[in-house]
Amino acid sequence: MTLRQGLAYSLNTIAARLAIDVTPQVVVDTATRMGISSPMQAVPSIALGTQEVSLLELTGAYAPFANGGIGVIPNVITRIETSSGKVLYEQIPAVPARSSHPKSWAK
Repeated sequence: MTLRQGLAYSLNTIAARLAIDVTPQVVVDTATRMGISSPMQAVPSIALGTQEVSLLELTGAYAPFANGGIGVIPNVITRIETSSGKVLYEQIPAVPARSSHPKSWAK
């Protein structure tokens, strides 16, 4: 079975073996470069989702895969206004940046 097939079928053994082969510290370093700021421990089980990361962080980290390498700064609240329509807050769109080349993520 190829790595692509194993990950596509969510086979935990494939993900765990990959994390062990590249080392859990490389997994943590790569997650950090992709925008994860939550503290993570470099443990073999990291490939199985044992580290606590918010959905907002995951959204930001995965976005470049679907966005041609362009990063995003995810926001939960983009606008707040009163019942009469007065804008109290409006998120200013951040300029997205291109993420590092995928081959450099595993360095």
